[in-house]
Formats: sequence, structure tokens, C-alpha cells
Amino acid sequence: MQKVTTDVFENLVVSAWIGIRANCNMTYCINTEDDIDFILSDGARRFEFAVETEALRRLLEVGRRALTELDARRATEAAESQAEARHDRTEATA
Repeated sequence: MQKVTTDVFENLVVSAWIGIRANCNMTYCINTEDDIDFILSDGARRFEFAVETEALRRLLEVGRRALTELDARRATEAAESQAEARHDRTEATA
């Protein structure tokens, strides 16, 4: 009989979805020289994840780009809304 050894993590896939609100408690713990744990909590629930240093640098860069794009969209929408309001006021007084 042949003994079969399987690495339990070799085929492990974890999928999770979380929503992080502005008032979520966020902390971190440096585990090793290349591994940081992040802990997100609302007091009753807790979500933890680990990130390697270079992966965190990439995540922060992607986040920066996403925020830049979101800010630009918001600015465009605000400008369009203001222009529409001015147009509506102009038509109302004409």
C-alpha cells in the first residue's frame, strides 16, 4: 500500500467579500520582515488578512490610482450638476 501525502494548502482556495466602512477599526501586526497582518473590526466581527511587503506596495499603488479616478469622476459629476443647475436657473428667469 502506497502512502499518499498531500499538502493541505496546495489546493486551498479562499474567497471572501467584505465591505469596509469609514469608521471601521483598522490595525496591523508585522509578522516577519516580509509579512504584515491587517485586522479590520467593527467590534463584534473581525477580518484578518496577511500581505507580503511587495504585494502591499502594489495594493497601495492600485488604491492610489483608484482614488484618483474616483475623485476625478466626482469632480466631473459635481461640475456637470452645477452647470445643469445654472442652466435651469437661467431658463427659469428667461
